[in-house]
Amino acid sequence: MGDLGIAGEVVNRPGTGAILLGSILGWGVAALLGFAAAWVVRIFGVPNMPAALITIGVAGFVGGGSHGLLLRGADDRISWRQILLLSSVWCLTCMGGVTPLFLMTGTIWKMAVVTLTSFGVFGALGGMVTVPVICSPVRSPRFGHAVSAVLIWTVSLALAAAGSDLLGEGLQRLLSSAIAWPLATTVAVLVIGSGSGFALIRLLKS
Repeated sequence: MGDLGIAGEVVNRPGTGAILLGSILGWGVAALLGFAAAWVVRIFGVPNMPAALITIGVAGFVGGGSHGLLLRGADDRISWRQILLLSSVWCLTCMGGVTPLFLMTGTIWKMAVVTLTSFGVFGALGGMVTVPVICSPVRSPRFGHAVSAVLIWTVSLALAAAGSDLLGEGLQRLLSSAIAWPLATTVAVLVIGSGSGFALIRLLKS
């Protein structure tokens, strides 16, 4: 069933499960394309920092685009321009989150704290930019829903980044890197995918 939107228009509302699954799948595709980008930049011998920025930038671009596609599926007033803006916002968000990691050194735990903080800050910034991009001009979100969506993106991006790093480092002691890091990335996809899904659900309730 659809809900009455602005000016009495009917807006299709996909179920919570569909949004969550779509978000996880979207970030799963983003991770796969990120791996593909990492493979390409390695072939061309790109230095570590630019390679990381390209890799995570590709993942963020695709993941952000998946937000827009999910929203467009719920409300066709979401424009392709907004989807492109979301892709760009999350590309820059992810690139911003990873940049400080190349400017500091320390123990695994120290870098985990840096990762958590950096991605938390940039996740908050990305969320704060995302809300007006997807909510204007088609809807005006309730303040509480907008704040909760930003908080969800903040926490999920921070936990996905820091948690997957720690998990990958730990799994490397038991498994080969070729297995450990894909497993850690899968966990990151589940965290950021489900977090983004819940954030989108909050905004769709506005």
